[in-house]
Amino acid sequence: MEQQLFYIPENIDIDDIIRKNSISHIDGFNRDKLLYILHLLAEIPSRNKDLTDEEGYVPINAEILKQWIGKGYSDYLTYLLEAGIIETDDQFIVGVKSKGYRFCERYQQSLKSIPITNSILLKKMEGIKQPNKGTKEPQIFNNVTYSSGMAIEKKEPVNASTASQFDLSSIGSKYTPIERWYKAGGLNINDKLAHAYNAEIYLQKKKDRSKWDKTISGRGIEWKNPYTQYLGTHLNIEKIRRGLFNAHFDQNVFRYHSALTSCKREIRNAVTYDGEELVSIDLSNSQPTLLTLLLDDGFWTNEAKGGKLNSSDIPYLFITPIFANHKHLSNTITLCKNAQNNRIMEGDEMWNYYRMVSSGNFYSEFRHLLKDKLGFDFKTNDEVKPMLFTVLFTDNRFIGQEEAAPKRIFRDIFPQIYEITASIKRAKAENLPILLQRIESYIMYHRVVARIAQEKSYLPIFTLHDSVVTLKGYEEYVENVMKEEFGKCLGFTPHFKREYWIENKLKMAI
Repeated sequence: MEQQLFYIPENIDIDDIIRKNSISHIDGFNRDKLLYILHLLAEIPSRNKDLTDEEGYVPINAEILKQWIGKGYSDYLTYLLEAGIIETDDQFIVGVKSKGYRFCERYQQSLKSIPITNSILLKKMEGIKQPNKGTKEPQIFNNVTYSSGMAIEKKEPVNASTASQFDLSSIGSKYTPIERWYKAGGLNINDKLAHAYNAEIYLQKKKDRSKWDKTISGRGIEWKNPYTQYLGTHLNIEKIRRGLFNAHFDQNVFRYHSALTSCKREIRNAVTYDGEELVSIDLSNSQPTLLTLLLDDGFWTNEAKGGKLNSSDIPYLFITPIFANHKHLSNTITLCKNAQNNRIMEGDEMWNYYRMVSSGNFYSEFRHLLKDKLGFDFKTNDEVKPMLFTVLFTDNRFIGQEEAAPKRIFRDIFPQIYEITASIKRAKAENLPILLQRIESYIMYHRVVARIAQEKSYLPIFTLHDSVVTLKGYEEYVENVMKEEFGKCLGFTPHFKREYWIENKLKMAI
């Protein structure tokens, strides 16, 4: 059995800290409980990169700490705060945000591993059920569960009225072909190269703020703290090295998650399968491509023809409320019908959108539209991607803010499409990305993966949400399957691109 480890900054001498700071006030003090809290500051970012903020604070849910450490969890937190090991943002909003914690600056160092010795913690970890078995229990530590904005948070289980509409175990079986290859043990990583790259990128970002990564969420544009990214990436490299993938599907958007999917894209160049190179086949412009289904009134009314996907085909599409009431849904369908009328004439709004998506050059085409219609001259595709992301992921109310200029530009170019996306997000900003990801997971696991597993059961495959990863030499076959299956569901053949995982890409950056 693989030894369980904590990961903490290398310059933290936990025994020295205990000697210098009295523990007499903590009933039943246990050293591993301190280490567990410190480990979470790296563990959480390794599972969900979107939970941390620009300042590097990691939200930790008190209820879960109570389950693992006991009622005295706050004594351990206070001890670490008073000892100057960690600090807190001291911000707590009921049901929205847990208090955030981070290592104090002097301890923002590279990581070391420490074996776990506490028998109670070890038994809890060994007794945790795998989430892809359909359990409703919270998965913690090596099987941590997260929800948007809350770290180490219990997922709301599928409620009784919803659960009766579909068989969760049957859905879980769709992920078995991927689970099989994780268990086969063929995935390996050049960990020395990956760690060297991770350390180098962290140093570059630490010196140059312009190199920081950013993301788009319901709250707007957010920057990624480099040290928190470094911590999460370090742990994912170690998990892949040790074969601790924790592969499972979530019960919200039904994506399949693992240390491989959580790992930074660049790091995957150090990953191979039984010594063979891997290649990922990605759905180009995946979000704008999948959005075409939500723009079609036939999808909502289940009247799509020719093999196109209907909303009723996806058993978990509406397990959470999307529309406030039937009138809200009817209004959205009416908007879709009106928009589809503008798909007939060449040059019309919808006609242009579908042409841009099916070409595989959506962002390049969008750049030209911006220049022709509004006079904006963007140099690269990366400059225009945030425009679509702000449309898909931010709250409708965000449009009036200064940072929402890209959202307003998209609205001016595609007014009807913007109106549809705004209608879907009227009840909740997360509704649109949730629907898109549920559609993506259905096509990927119920159609693409199922077919590959049936036709070539000997072929190792993995998924990265909108991508399929396989051995170099089989990319032509996999891409053809993806084209056919996505094409049937969407009503047109989308574009795909290939990315070969090559170690030299990392070596050249070091």
